Amino acid sequence: MTRRREAQLAAMLEPDVSIDGALARLGRGPKAHNPWLQRTLSSVGQQLGQIRDRIFALANVERHDLVLTLNAGTGLLTWEALRRAPVGGVWAVVQEETEAKALRQQANNLETLVQPVVLTGSLVELPSLVSKQ
Repeated sequence: MTRRREAQLAAMLEPDVSIDGALARLGRGPKAHNPWLQRTLSSVGQQLGQIRDRIFALANVERHDLVLTLNAGTGLLTWEALRRAPVGGVWAVVQEETEAKALRQQANNLETLVQPVVLTGSLVELPSLVSKQ
C-alpha cells in the first residue's frame, strides 16, 4: 500500500465532527450546557475510533480477506476494512441512496481497483443485490 493511499484512507477514517457547526445548529442555549456539549462532541471521534479498533481486533481481518460491512452508513468500518484488507476487497451495504452517494464520492479519491463496492438496499435484498454485481 502506498503512502498516498494510506493518507487518503486515514483521512476517511476520522468522522467529520464540527463542534462549531453543532453549536450553531443547536443555538446558544444556557451557558451551562455549552461546555458539556463541547466536551461531548470533541470525544465522539475518539470513541468511534476505539469502537472501530475493537471490532477489527475481534474480527482479525487480514490483507486477503473479503469484508462485507452491513449498514455501512458513513463508512467508518468500510474505510478501516479497506486499509486492513487491500487485497481481498470490501463491499458495503447502505439503505439510503444518499449514503451510497456519499460513500462513492469518498471512494472516488482511491484507485478504481481498491474502491469498495457500494450496494443500496435492505439486508433482506442482499442476495439479489450481490447477484446483480
